[in-house]
Amino acid sequence: MQCGKDAPHSIAQWRGGQRVRVVALNGDSRSLPTLDPRFQTLLLTRDGTLPTEIPQLRADCVAASPDAWRVFAQIAGVPADRLGGTVLLADRGGWLRARGAPGQRGWSEADMVCRAGSGAELRRDAPAVDGLTGLLLTMDDEPVRFVKGGFVHGGLPW
Repeated sequence: MQCGKDAPHSIAQWRGGQRVRVVALNGDSRSLPTLDPRFQTLLLTRDGTLPTEIPQLRADCVAASPDAWRVFAQIAGVPADRLGGTVLLADRGGWLRARGAPGQRGWSEADMVCRAGSGAELRRDAPAVDGLTGLLLTMDDEPVRFVKGGFVHGGLPW
């Protein structure tokens, strides 16, 4: 990934502390989400370059590989030609936890693709918790534990 004028580096450096939001650019920069301090935003483009018309503050970094589009389409479970507009959310351990469809407004429990708990309702600490906040709270409350040989290991290095 390319972040500003820094040298390209691996997204794995965000694992273990940063939630990550991956946004597949749909060709319309007006549809980009605004920056959110709750996670780092990685922008996907079809050719791995950041278009000049996109304001710099709309994404923290861009996937600097033309193969990223195809790979993230596979991760999202959609054909590459239908990835545009998709948003993926990964937890602090690097596990994909939620997927938003192109054109979707708001988040809900139905967007969870990986539950680590008992499958209970999204946590609601306050009466006005929105869907995205509820998802993030659930992700933090129910971390995925990679268990191999009966021992818990770290997250995936994606």
